This record gives sequence, structure tokens and C-alpha cells, in this order.
Amino acid sequence: MSRYRNKILFLVLLLLFLSPVFIPGLRNILTIEDGRIILQFAESGEKVTRESNLKTIPTPTNMPSATPLPYSVITINGPSEITEGEMAAFTWYVNGQPTKVNSTSIYYGKKSTADWNISGISPEDSVYTQFLQEFIQGEFNIPLTFVGNSKTIEEGKYYYRSYALINNRHYWSSEKSFLVKAVPKNEIKVIDFPGKIHPNENAAFTWEILGPQASTWYTVIAGSKESKSGELPVTADLASTPYKILIKDFTEKESKVPLRFIGNTFFPDTGVYYFRALAFINDKNIWSEEYSLTVE
Repeated sequence: MSRYRNKILFLVLLLLFLSPVFIPGLRNILTIEDGRIILQFAESGEKVTRESNLKTIPTPTNMPSATPLPYSVITINGPSEITEGEMAAFTWYVNGQPTKVNSTSIYYGKKSTADWNISGISPEDSVYTQFLQEFIQGEFNIPLTFVGNSKTIEEGKYYYRSYALINNRHYWSSEKSFLVKAVPKNEIKVIDFPGKIHPNENAAFTWEILGPQASTWYTVIAGSKESKSGELPVTADLASTPYKILIKDFTEKESKVPLRFIGNTFFPDTGVYYFRALAFINDKNIWSEEYSLTVE
């Protein structure tokens, strides 16, 4: 009987790699539990156990079907702070199942809006008033990364989102913001002048040009008895005002600014005179505010 059992065990071990776990005709039961081979003999119920590297194979379950990737628009990067005239560069990504889109852009403006208030609405109905031009119309295969630029953004704080029109639906990214700083400007002001003088008496004027480093070949004190109040634009030249040049010592030599200037003049007639300092820098007329003095 023992020899018979040993033969059966040998055959079982041999067939582990060649046959299923049930051996037809022998009515003995072979199982694998926690890495062990267990053979139970039908006649005696005796169990023989051997160590094995075989594991119980779990019953496979039904695999879930793949979920289609939803469409989305993601802002990858954008400016945080720039100066007027500098390039503002934006990168965004339109994600989802492969398809074609006809419009995608960065929309921005000086008003902010919450995510729930922008969902599903068109750009025309949003608070954003400006957009990048590069991909506003065309045919683009997504998923795809886009890069757009603008350098015509004026001073101020702006809010922006990436946008895409996909299958006639409006998709927006989360909102971000950036700041556009004003270009540093040269300023001019008169810091010392006489309040009252007599006719033909020497009148000394001191004025200064402030701001970034620059050069000027022309800065004067100009005035007249006629006032031109208010701020003068950089496009206003001397001929567009009632003023005449009173001090012209610095009209034929280069001056590096910032710098302070001193000049002298006199007034032959009595009355109230209105005057300003003027400098021509970087093709712009830089005017001071209007001042006045009295000749009596």
C-alpha cells in the first residue's frame, strides 16, 4: 500500500506542470493552499503536504470599460508682472479625446469672475474684454499645447483664463491674474522761481528733470501772459501753446538726465505771467505743470 501511495505522489508531482489539479481516475484530491501542495488520498483520507512556489490563482473578474477622457482647458503658464510694452507670453493646453477645435485663446480683462459664473458661457457673454489673436479662428487637432503673445497691454491689473470651443461647447480654465506696470517716465518741474519781481529785474529759475536716465538737447522755460491750464500731452509742442521761450540756455548742448537746471531772464512789462518748464526727451515733449508770477 505504501509503495502504491509513493507512486501516486510521484505521478502527482510530475503532473503539476502538465495537468489540471484534478487527476481523472484516481479519485484523490489535489489542492494548493498558501504555497503548499496538499494531496488527500481517497481510500484513507490521509493528506500529504509538500512546499511549492505555486499560488492559488484568483478567479478573474470582469474588467471595467475605459472611461472617455473629458475635455478640459489648462493654463500652463502666464506672466505675473510685466512693464508696458513688454511681451506677455501665455501657454495653455487643450486636453481630451482627439478631435478638431476651431477657436482657442487667452481671454483677459480688468474684471474678475468666479468659476461657477463662467462655466459654459461664451466669451462674448463673459467679463473678459480682450483676447490673443493667434488661434482665435482656424482648425486645430487636440490634445495640443498652444502658445500666444501680446505686447499691447496697458497699465493695470488683469484677470485671464484659457478658453476653447469644443464640439460647440465652451470650456474655460481656472482664473489667474497679472500686473502691467507703467513704463518709468521722465518728469519735469520748476522747484524755485520768484513770486514777485519788478520790470527788467533779474529773475532766476531752477527746474529739474527726474526719472530714468536719458539725454536731452532741448529744455527751456516758456511762458506768456495767457494761461493754458491743465496737463499737456507729450504730443503738444511749443507752437500749440501761447507760450514763448523765456530761457533757452540748454537748447544747443546735450544734457544727461536726471539733472537740475538754472537759468535767468527778465520781464519788461508788468502783469501776471504764466509759465512751464519743457524738455524734449525720447521724441516726446515733457511738460511741467503751469506756474505763475507777478511783475509789478
